[in-house]
Amino acid sequence: MQLEATGGDVTIRIPADHATSIRADLDVSRGARQDYRIYTDLPLIIREDDGDIIGEEDINGGGDRIALSTTNSDIHILSR
Repeated sequence: MQLEATGGDVTIRIPADHATSIRADLDVSRGARQDYRIYTDLPLIIREDDGDIIGEEDINGGGDRIALSTTNSDIHILSR
């Protein structure tokens, strides 16, 4: 699954026991007026790379691929 937005938040809820591989890319433009972030209650590794924020991890051993991306907005990845 791939979800993309430009200038809008992305929110996804994943069953806590679902095996998935997640990659979230948050592109933060230079001069952005807010502090954008990836919010999650899953054990994602979140890092900054040349101004972008990237969160990724294999959850429950990995499995279905989920790719999320947005620009100048927040990403919310929550377990349910």
